[in-house]
Amino acid sequence: MNSGRVAPFFVAVLAVSALLLSLLLPADAHAGGWTEVHQTSDDVRVSVGADGVAIFEYRMRWRIVAGKFRSLDVGGIDLRAALEPEATVSSEKGGDHIARVERDAKAPDTVHIFVDAPAKWLGRGVYLVDIRYKLDLVAAKILTRDGGMWRLAWTAPPALEGRDGARVVFELPTAPTEPRLANAEQVQTTLATLRRLPDGDELELVRAHVPRGEAVTWAARVDPKAFPAVTTPELRPPPPPAQAARAADRTPAVLSQVKTWLEKMLATLRFVELVAAIVAFIGRMCVVNTSSPSSSLIFAARGRSPSRSNASSVSSCCRSARSDKARRARVRASKATTRSRRPSNAASIQVEEHRRLTSNASPSSTPLLRTSAAVRSAERR
Repeated sequence: MNSGRVAPFFVAVLAVSALLLSLLLPADAHAGGWTEVHQTSDDVRVSVGADGVAIFEYRMRWRIVAGKFRSLDVGGIDLRAALEPEATVSSEKGGDHIARVERDAKAPDTVHIFVDAPAKWLGRGVYLVDIRYKLDLVAAKILTRDGGMWRLAWTAPPALEGRDGARVVFELPTAPTEPRLANAEQVQTTLATLRRLPDGDELELVRAHVPRGEAVTWAARVDPKAFPAVTTPELRPPPPPAQAARAADRTPAVLSQVKTWLEKMLATLRFVELVAAIVAFIGRMCVVNTSSPSSSLIFAARGRSPSRSNASSVSSCCRSARSDKARRARVRASKATTRSRRPSNAASIQVEEHRRLTSNASPSSTPLLRTSAAVRSAERR
C-alpha cells in the first residue's frame, strides 16, 4: 500500500476518534482529560410534622477522583417535592460553595447541582453536598395505613455504584406508641435506634452497605395519634352510616335513660314520704280523745272524702285505742279504791280485838273492856 495514501487515512481515523471522545465526555467536566466521580455515602434526616408534611435534609458525600466538574447530578427525587433553590457544597479540605439546584428538563426526577462561578470548579477531593426539599407524605403515598398503625416508607435514590454507610433519621411527633421497623426482615440488614425525647421521637436506621443499583426503602410503623392534623379519608375513613347514627344517638339515649331513672327515683321518694306522713298522722289521731272525729279529720287533711273501707279501718283502729284507754283507766281506779279501803296494820289489830271482845263479853263488862282497850291503845302509842 502506498504510504502517501495511508497517512491521510490514519489522520481521518484519529479525527473521528477525537470527535467521538469529545461527545462521550460528560458535559459538566472540564474540557480535556480523564474524569471520574463517585457518591460514597448519604445521610438523610426526615422531619415529619403533625400534618404529614416532611422536610428532607439530604447530605451526600461525593469523591472526585479525576477531572473537574461544574455540577453534580442526583436522581430519584420525587416529582412532588418542593426543592429549595440553593444548596451547600463543602470541601473536606475547607471552604463552602453556594450551589444552584435545578431539575432536569428531560428527566424531572434528576436534579442538577450547579456551582455558578467558573473559578469554583470542583476538582479532585471529597465534597459534602446538602440539599433540602419539602414533601407531603400523605399526597405522595409515603404515609399509608398498615392495620391499626400507619406505615412510613420512603425510597432513597438508587446507588448506581454501591455505597457504604447509608443512614436515615425519622423525626416524628410524640405518640403513645413508639415507632419501629415495619417488618422483621429489615432487622437482618438494618440497625434501628429509637430515642424518645420530650418534644418527639427519633428513629435512626443504618445500613452498613448498599449494593450497586439497589434503591433502599426505609420503612417504619408509626402511631396514627402522632398526626392529629391528618384527616385524609384514606388514612382515617369515616365510620359507616349506621355506626355514625348510633354514635350520634348514643348520647341522647344515655341522657334520656338517666332522666327516666331520676324521675322514677324522685317519684319513689315522694311516695315513701307520703306513706310516712299518713302513718304518722294516723298514729296521732289514734291517741287523741275518743270523741274526735278521727276518720273525717284524716281524710279532710288530704282534701277528699273517706271511702267506706278506709273509714271502717280507721274507726276500728280508734275503737281499739279507746277500749285500751278505758281498760287502763278502770285498772287505775280499782287500784286507788283498794288502797283507800285497806286499813293500816295497827288499826286492823285494834278493830279485830275489839270485835272479838265485844262478841264474847257480857253487857255489864263492856265499859271495862272499852277502858282496857283504850289503855292498851295509849300504851302502844
